[in-house]
Amino acid sequence: MFDIDGIYNSQNDRIWVVKRLAADTNGGIRQKHHSPPSSPDLNPLDYCIWDELTYQVNWGAVTSKTTLINEVKCAVRKVSLDVVFESCSSWTNRLYRLPQVKGNYLR
Repeated sequence: MFDIDGIYNSQNDRIWVVKRLAADTNGGIRQKHHSPPSSPDLNPLDYCIWDELTYQVNWGAVTSKTTLINEVKCAVRKVSLDVVFESCSSWTNRLYRLPQVKGNYLR
């Protein structure tokens, strides 16, 4: 049984149909389009950059969303360029290895 979203009968009960096509054509459950999963192998913001960023944030000064935003902005300026360049180099190497593994996860 498939629910037709937002459609109710006079007793305020949901209306159900037996076939999915009937539910879809009557405004019911629709297949959601999902984007492909994000591969951690191809993430340009490597975890080491995120770790470095969280290390540089002064967490004692964070008391609100505004102070968090300000602290993250300050922390970005403190991240070592060596860490950024190393992460970019590692990401480039992973991109070069991708055809060798035919799109599978890198090991």
